[in-house]
Amino acid sequence: MPAAFTKRLPLLRLVLYVLILAGCGGVVGYEICYAIFSTSTTGTILVVGAPRSRLVGPPRNRIWADYEYFDSNQERHVGRAYAATFELAGTIPATAAPGDAVDVQYLAHDPKTSRLRPSPAGGICFGAVAALALAAFVGELAVRYRRRRRSRQDIHTDFQPLTPAP
Repeated sequence: MPAAFTKRLPLLRLVLYVLILAGCGGVVGYEICYAIFSTSTTGTILVVGAPRSRLVGPPRNRIWADYEYFDSNQERHVGRAYAATFELAGTIPATAAPGDAVDVQYLAHDPKTSRLRPSPAGGICFGAVAALALAAFVGELAVRYRRRRRSRQDIHTDFQPLTPAP
């Protein structure tokens, strides 16, 4: 039996591709939903603060800022954003001060749900990684399928009936 039939699928790589595709695809889907269902406005930073230091445990370095914005019905809403953290929501700039203007995205059907507008590069990068994982996953399966098909053709074409020698 040819080696292409007995060789196992690289399950670990395929699982890794699926996990990358699911994670990055989820982020891209989240960003697309926010792009479709959100409304953008300009908000103002109200307060910038840092947590009090704790006596026990590791220090918390999450600097936060409260911002206000007005929705399309001119209702005032207050949100909170954090600086220098990896979140899907936008982060406040390191030089943020009370009174600074920030871009805010809020959901049109739920104006209380908001975030600072993130850089579009984040969604594009996650989309590129998801596309690369999908291409690698499909390529892995396609190469295996072609090898398997080619080896089957070789089995059928290599067979020559025995004929008596003249």
